[in-house]
Amino acid sequence: QAQAQAQAQAQAQAQAQAQAQAAAEAAGVNTHPASPEFAYAQATSGGNNHMPTADEILAISMGTAVADGAEIDDDAPSGAAEEALEDVHTRFILNLPDEEFESADRIFFQLEQAYWYYEDLLADAGDDPEQPDMPKIPHYKSLHAFSKVMFKFSPLLEPMLPSFDAMYFAFS
Repeated sequence: QAQAQAQAQAQAQAQAQAQAQAAAEAAGVNTHPASPEFAYAQATSGGNNHMPTADEILAISMGTAVADGAEIDDDAPSGAAEEALEDVHTRFILNLPDEEFESADRIFFQLEQAYWYYEDLLADAGDDPEQPDMPKIPHYKSLHAFSKVMFKFSPLLEPMLPSFDAMYFAFS
């Protein structure tokens, strides 16, 4: 019976790791042990003897890593992060002419501008000790990760979410 319990626990852990791996791959995060994301996750989450999970690599790569094993929900930003995404959405997506949505290049060009605005003016401001009133919001480690979040966040982009990977590949 103890052996059956151990087997069931190992299967559950393997299934959870596979789900985290799939989520990391869907977000465009490389979890291979030779990847920079893996090395960074290893270095920031316990040192060289620690084998980071796909969840840890994904959280660190997306800039949403949290301490003490707290859960994060990248699909549902809240508070200041949601306000920042709404600001970016309004500035860069909402007022685009319809013809801009006909080309992956045009969409991702706008998302690239939105990404740098978000990173440089919103996320960095929350890290600045000279601006203590600015809320801390997560950094996204890549245009791919930020764009995926924006596709989920934006009612204008969300219908194209099933084509996200192909569109991003065509852009990059």
